[in-house]
Amino acid sequence: MTIKELEKILINEKIPRKDYEITGDNYLRGYDGYIILPAPKGKWELYYMERGQKDLLGTYPTDHACCIEFLRYMSRSYSQLEKYLPEDKTA
Repeated sequence: MTIKELEKILINEKIPRKDYEITGDNYLRGYDGYIILPAPKGKWELYYMERGQKDLLGTYPTDHACCIEFLRYMSRSYSQLEKYLPEDKTA
């Protein structure tokens, strides 16, 4: 999954734009929610920002890995996103 594919999913599932920032354009606007940002060496970072405090949740080697983790967090509030998560094959 790419960032563009994730963006389409969020739009199709009608996830409120106020709860995330995945383009990196507007997260400095007093924002509360999840943020995906590109990091050095082709990596991706996932943050949660609340009341101006940005906390790093993880750094991922690919946009795919970061998108999946983003969906895991977001599906806690928006259960319709669970269908986009990979099935656990360890059971």
